[in-house]
Amino acid sequence: MKKRIVAALGTTAVAVTGAAVAVIPMTTSNAAAACAAAYSDAAVYTGGAVVSHRGRNWAAKWWTQHEVPSTGGSGVWRDNGVCGDGPTPPPTTAPITGPGANPPGGAGVLFTDRFDSFDRAVWQCEYTCPTTDDGKARFALRSGIAPDAVGTWTKARYKPARFTSGRFTVRFALTDRPAGKVWWGVALWDDGPTADMKQFNEINFGYTTSQSFTNTQLLFESAKRGKYQSIKVDTGVDLYDGQWHTATLEYDARRVAFHLDGRLLKTITDASVIPTDPMDLILGPRIVKDGGAPLNRGFTQSIDWVEIAR
Repeated sequence: MKKRIVAALGTTAVAVTGAAVAVIPMTTSNAAAACAAAYSDAAVYTGGAVVSHRGRNWAAKWWTQHEVPSTGGSGVWRDNGVCGDGPTPPPTTAPITGPGANPPGGAGVLFTDRFDSFDRAVWQCEYTCPTTDDGKARFALRSGIAPDAVGTWTKARYKPARFTSGRFTVRFALTDRPAGKVWWGVALWDDGPTADMKQFNEINFGYTTSQSFTNTQLLFESAKRGKYQSIKVDTGVDLYDGQWHTATLEYDARRVAFHLDGRLLKTITDASVIPTDPMDLILGPRIVKDGGAPLNRGFTQSIDWVEIAR
């Protein structure tokens, strides 16, 4: 109790008059920092750049464009606090709380990555590695670059093992849906036994954004030696609002299942399209080469954690 009282009085002045005690708050100088140059949606910002927006200064953690400063979205902006004379509305947030905030764990878990850093002994990059900050991997596609080049393809392939069954769970968030032809998602993939990859094997969820689905819809697919089944899934949630979602692909030789935020949404049971050859786990987005074009604004798929289980 004494320590709590002393700590409380450390920020006040106490005047004693007879039996009466008046607690008078001390005044301190809390002048806000000067506002940096105002955020511009057309500008390109690199790591360390500082802008002001709605009475607060914000610092970019990495390259970004067309993402308004907030503490949600891809997480690229760090709130540096109030600047100038205001206005000073509270920043928007996308807290990682509630169901799915942590990996499920339990029996059968083989691997978990919380992305406190990006471990190249575990993950092999395709074109561009994701950046990591605050325990999240940021797979960012840049605007103004033609497909099939650095900045337009950022994927990570799990190196220690290939899989013929398992449960693969990720916690992900997406920035605003790009108008261009971007594939995002999570996939298990194998080129197949022929050099032309026509007998590919794959299980995935995700979407190519130039197609006609709404913001709540995606594709869930399974392919064995080039024969595939593709299912349109309405998730019931806006996938491009910067909020976190937990998705699971679960499969063996008899069944493939797709879960989102704890709900089983679709299953595939046709054995002729369920792969049995070993496959790689691959995370991240890319601009689609065939028919794709440079983006007019960047796009980021963020992953908070990934878990692999039997």
